[in-house]
Amino acid sequence: MLPSRARATRHNPCEWVLSAPILPCMATIKGGILGEGSGRLAGAVMVRTAAGKVYLREHVIPRNPNTEKQRAWRALRAQAMRAYRTLSPEQVQNWARYGRERAIDGHPWRAVDAFMALSSKFLQVDADRVIPLDPPEALFVGDAVVVVAEAGAGSVEFRALAANHAGVVTELLLAPMRTAGTNPNDRAFRHQRFVAFTGPGTESVPVDRPGWWAAAVRFVRVDTGQMSGLLRVGIVRVQ
Repeated sequence: MLPSRARATRHNPCEWVLSAPILPCMATIKGGILGEGSGRLAGAVMVRTAAGKVYLREHVIPRNPNTEKQRAWRALRAQAMRAYRTLSPEQVQNWARYGRERAIDGHPWRAVDAFMALSSKFLQVDADRVIPLDPPEALFVGDAVVVVAEAGAGSVEFRALAANHAGVVTELLLAPMRTAGTNPNDRAFRHQRFVAFTGPGTESVPVDRPGWWAAAVRFVRVDTGQMSGLLRVGIVRVQ
């Protein structure tokens, strides 16, 4: 039951008219003295979206192992952001249009989000290149390579049944699983490496512990950073 000072809307029980103690759902601030807010509030944080809505959610301190891979990824993101700040107003508008045209689940990307997504992936493939400052014109839908995952000795084996097309690489990703019945979400998968398969072949990826692992791939266009969706290719148990 909602606290007496909070009232759920008819269409969304997680959308509140007034603020109240945090529940598992996320509250939407509809108006009042908090309607224009942002930042921290006791154990909660107010977040403003690009559409102007303000949400109240529980403040959670993220886990930050600060691994070498994390530091490398943050450095790439910083490099991409420096490039974004050099864009002309016309280039920003071009990226905004690209983001609208490439809307995901009906939600368009902002110019900065579209630029950062492609530029970060572009640099992740090869950081010693100049970032394209204009959005790509051609649509990228991925590659026709079929990949399956198999268990190896202390590793996950990614077996490709054909070669990548020219200019496309396969990104290999893994997510640890507590049990065989676990269903990790897409954000749980971590980048392992890029491979340009030249024909049928296997790429071995060592894992740091035995157990169940979910494997996935993503296809990336090398010269633009465009990506396919995440494709899950198997669940394996590594001894």
